[in-house]
Amino acid sequence: MSECCPRCGSTFVGSVSSSWKCGKCSAEWPREDLVRRRTGISVSERDVRRHLLETGRVYTFRAGPDRTVGLVWGRVQRGRSKIFDGWLEHISSVERPSDFRPEWAAESGFGSVPTWMGAIDRQHGTAEGSVYCLEVDEWTVDDPETVLRTPRGDRR
Repeated sequence: MSECCPRCGSTFVGSVSSSWKCGKCSAEWPREDLVRRRTGISVSERDVRRHLLETGRVYTFRAGPDRTVGLVWGRVQRGRSKIFDGWLEHISSVERPSDFRPEWAAESGFGSVPTWMGAIDRQHGTAEGSVYCLEVDEWTVDDPETVLRTPRGDRR
């Protein structure tokens, strides 16, 4: 069975026990990860959506316990249509504002730690959670710019 690597697009060499290994970039995934995108992620903040559209990558905060990482699908907000397939990588667990690094804030869409902290406080009320890197592999809508720049997303 031939599968394409979600990271580099090359064909997998084959299975290694219960996972697939890419022949080009040596990345490995459990087989079930390649069958379906396991989890959805919402990108509701306008500045974050703009940064994601411009760069294809964004650092994001999620409150509470660690999320499933790996292959994900994205939307503007809960209940909206899928707009991209991507990859979510855990960067670090955080407990307080001093745990946030300026280089993460620069890639968050907010530009600075204090601005990012303000958005986190408004949305979550806590800085306890984890920082993730979200990368878009493929946009699944014809015009992602329109969808990401509208406040509510599409209603398909």
